[in-house]
Amino acid sequence: MGSGSSSERQVTIDTTTVIDTKNNIGDQNHEKNMSKVEQTYDELPLQTVESESGGDRVDVPLSSGNLNVKTVTNFQGLQKLRQEHEMSETTDDRNSVTQLPQPSSPDSLLTSFSEKHPQVASALKKTCNCYHALSGALKEGNLSSKVALTKVKGLFNVYFVDKTPNSKVAVAEFAVALGIPKLSHEIISDQRNMHKGLTTWDRELEETQKLVGIEENGQEAMTANTTDLNQDDTDEKCQMEALKMSQDVISQLLAAILNFSDLCDSFSVALDEPGMVQLLVDMTKELQDSIAHNAKYVNPKTQQLSKYTVRGKILSRILGILHNMSKRVPTRGSFAACRALDVLIPLLKEEVILFSTKSLLILAYLIDEENNHLIITDEGPIKFLIKLLVRALSIENHRHLGFSAAELAEGLTQIAVNDNNKKTIAKCGVLPVLVTMLQTAKDDEESLKASETLWTLAFDDENRKEITNNQAAIGELEKLLSSENSEVKKAAAGALWECQGKDKHKEAKQTTVTIQEASEDCKHVMISYQWDVQKSMIHVRNELQSQGYKVWIDIEEMGGSTLESMARAVENASVVLMGVSQKYKESPNCRSEAEYAFQLHKDIIPLMMDYRYKPNGWLGFIVGSKFWIDLRDRYKLDTNLDKLIKELGNRGKISVEETIQAASVDVVDAPPRPSIMYWKTKDVLEWLNAVGLKDCVDSEAVKRLNGRVLLRLQDLRKESPEFFYTSIKTDLKLGSVFDVMAFTDELDKLVG
Repeated sequence: MGSGSSSERQVTIDTTTVIDTKNNIGDQNHEKNMSKVEQTYDELPLQTVESESGGDRVDVPLSSGNLNVKTVTNFQGLQKLRQEHEMSETTDDRNSVTQLPQPSSPDSLLTSFSEKHPQVASALKKTCNCYHALSGALKEGNLSSKVALTKVKGLFNVYFVDKTPNSKVAVAEFAVALGIPKLSHEIISDQRNMHKGLTTWDRELEETQKLVGIEENGQEAMTANTTDLNQDDTDEKCQMEALKMSQDVISQLLAAILNFSDLCDSFSVALDEPGMVQLLVDMTKELQDSIAHNAKYVNPKTQQLSKYTVRGKILSRILGILHNMSKRVPTRGSFAACRALDVLIPLLKEEVILFSTKSLLILAYLIDEENNHLIITDEGPIKFLIKLLVRALSIENHRHLGFSAAELAEGLTQIAVNDNNKKTIAKCGVLPVLVTMLQTAKDDEESLKASETLWTLAFDDENRKEITNNQAAIGELEKLLSSENSEVKKAAAGALWECQGKDKHKEAKQTTVTIQEASEDCKHVMISYQWDVQKSMIHVRNELQSQGYKVWIDIEEMGGSTLESMARAVENASVVLMGVSQKYKESPNCRSEAEYAFQLHKDIIPLMMDYRYKPNGWLGFIVGSKFWIDLRDRYKLDTNLDKLIKELGNRGKISVEETIQAASVDVVDAPPRPSIMYWKTKDVLEWLNAVGLKDCVDSEAVKRLNGRVLLRLQDLRKESPEFFYTSIKTDLKLGSVFDVMAFTDELDKLVG
């Protein structure tokens, strides 16, 4: 529905059946198409948005190197909105509350967004019109009407005006700015109060039964046969028609919410603010009995549903929204508060696989050390998910029951975050399945999700050995090191690092101790963090640097070269600052950093970034009872940074004597530098040829290289290693992590 990983996919839309949104909403062709949409919508996987047409839904192959396949939520501007939202749990997100602009009118927001995103100006205008109309209908008590239904359908349609991910994100962000998440909660709450049978009445029984009253607890009393209708039945018919219309309005509104929450972090988090999790969980409880009514539509051979009851369709969409929301860490406290597990766990045993699968994928994001035994009571759920993945991979489009292979693998990855589940997943035979997924991947996203699952599983010693001994797995991961997509390359490199690279690097480190390392008294302070708190960590870095500390921090996310760079950073660190949060715990990249620092017995100072997260699992083991610094409150930030500086003491601090010594070394090393300084491009080319790197560096980039540039590159490496690695990879177009390492080593030998 939207981990990471994705971590949020698009679907192609059959242009022969696309709804013409320019036509009047009441047009017969439009209504026919909308009917097709509603009939087939719930075949969609949790992470795929709804198509305008009634045709098959297929993931759009992501363009290598152009799109971040981990999540569509990484598009420009989205992270800023996420950080500004007051419901987020991390320091950056909470601190940004005071930076929120004053509320703007819908019209001024429309003008602002249209200027920024002219490609979706028409969609933004339609969204604004729908917002005005639905707000008015809510105030006037006119939501159970064809007019309101037309507007919620219009809200659904704007999502497809421009099918590019960037454009859809822009529309979703505009919806957040308007307040559509809050309005949606108000509309659903209003209709539940207005029509007690909204989630409990099966309209499919209308021909044989009639509604004679609604009990206060929401259970309708259907007792009279339609042949016994009397003169008062006219009123009942009106009530029934209003209830039908209300169900249609809410069902279509849920479809729109599902799409918006799929792509946009800020939309999902904004839904949580007025209490949407509680509302949807309550509705799930009321709708659970509808699953049995849908069982008769299941194809026993394929397990596909040929159609849905209205209540079944509403439930499917609700579960989709809950899945999108569960992926966003700030909402998980709401799931715990309303005891969502008590409602979702029973769904695992339902006979209609679609509903049990959706429930399991939600629960995958709610698992922690305390409740894991309630969800994963035995191997059943894991075997079930692997079986679905096997089935999906056997189908041409890698989809089964509407679920893509990528999202099923993502669910396994999330379950594997808990160390107790890693062995179980491996014992259930997932490794050959993941190898098959890598070998037959349809796009970058499948390669990414399979690699991330292997990376996460490799943190278990037994799993690591099994993966390492599987030549096919290692071979496929090595192939991905040359991928043009940085996310895929990073995940593959991470899995290989845990399986092979970490031990080899430690062995090489133990046998190769340079004079420089042996005599180095002043090492740096390393900052290890998850991307969402980067803003706060940059502030920490700047403050430490102003106090004379040498700081290493990854700013650019260097892709495949990150792990080798990270290893050197850990090895040369006098102390590691660790930004502790739920997202840090769930990130395999952060775990690789943290465990390597722990294994090298580095001093670790935890920085608490998340109000609701208490370190547990592997992170709790590493952090233990260490002295920690609270960086969750921006108003106490300066005071707590003073505590951090006091705790650091002289570790990582550059003294006056060391500064003088460093200057002296530069003088001693000066003689060889002038000769290199005057190198021409042809000299650089000869050097690259001599060290075997001529074919690795882009020929056009070589034309801009000379001795001065090489010397400056080496200086840049010392001053800002993260920027250095990003630059040589993108500007010199070095194809793989091995080329990056080879170039760096040869540059070291050349200029020191």
